[in-house]
Amino acid sequence: MGMTGSIRSGTTAVLLPILLVAIGSMRPIQSFSALPDYNRRISSSLGAMVENNLVSADSNNLDRFRSACLVGTESQNAVDEFDSELCSSLTSEEDDLWVAVYRSNNNKPSVVVRDDFFRAMNDATSGKGFGKTSNSDSKKSSEEQPTMPTASGAATFLSDTMPNMLEVPSTKPVAIARLKKSSASTESKTVYLLDNLRCSLKKENQDASCDGGSEYIEALSVAVDTLILKHLQRLMKEYENNSNIDEEELANNVIFEGTVRTKATLFSGKLFEQRGFAEVETLSRDMATHVSNYEACFQKYADRTIETTMTAGTRDRALQIVALLGRLDAEAQANEVKAISSGSDDDDDDDYDPWANMQLYRS
Repeated sequence: MGMTGSIRSGTTAVLLPILLVAIGSMRPIQSFSALPDYNRRISSSLGAMVENNLVSADSNNLDRFRSACLVGTESQNAVDEFDSELCSSLTSEEDDLWVAVYRSNNNKPSVVVRDDFFRAMNDATSGKGFGKTSNSDSKKSSEEQPTMPTASGAATFLSDTMPNMLEVPSTKPVAIARLKKSSASTESKTVYLLDNLRCSLKKENQDASCDGGSEYIEALSVAVDTLILKHLQRLMKEYENNSNIDEEELANNVIFEGTVRTKATLFSGKLFEQRGFAEVETLSRDMATHVSNYEACFQKYADRTIETTMTAGTRDRALQIVALLGRLDAEAQANEVKAISSGSDDDDDDDYDPWANMQLYRS
């Protein structure tokens, strides 16, 4: 035992300095938190790549919204999906142009679910979703007495709606707009009015990456650009179908100066000013706030075609509008400006009072 103990103590005495030297020459082991953030940077970059592929980011220039130009029963169905009360209160003509703006497939599924959830909650609190059986009954809604929401109806509505929130719902229009003939039209000139420019998105939510600073303005911008594009295409087609009119006569006959009037709000007014529309100086029968200006619209849309932040769809619509406006005769548009400034077309509206039909209520 004594010999064994002495051997062990001697071995320990020999091995201990060797272990101390080896430990001293080794690099200190770093903890996970002290390691370089290489892995964290990789994970964050991968997460950003996945997020950019799911949502319309600026780097990809993907379109958040898509538009559809509708006429006839298609427009009635789209307006009814957007707001059934608006559909029942409007009287549309056959030549009215409607546009509906939808969410594109470039958005996250959660964005579509969120929009549908807010729409469902709005219908639940306002009572729009109760007592409505089918779209065919929407015409009778103005004649029949509306059904009041009840506790059982609310329970049934929520039980049918909440399970569907877990799935990606069918998209509904987030914005609509209409272009129709204005009451300010004369025998010598046809004027069009862009009205019913509505959007269901929140105007308070600002986003610098959106066209106009928010999804609300961007959705309305898609609607306005689509209507202007379709309007110019329709005017060109009407003259092109006439074989007796050549390209020069077409450029002289199609007038864009002062022929498109709009009804804008504080939010949508900036949208029209960014596209070259000018504020009206005098009130008219259609109560418009902005009117088209050929030179300003041509310049503004030309500037939009070279902006790098624009999405592909927005730039394509701007390019088509510039191409159509470029086919028009600038001298003919300038002559129209002189005619408008001279007041030759406003003689009928001199004695018109837009507030004459308003009933005065006195306490």
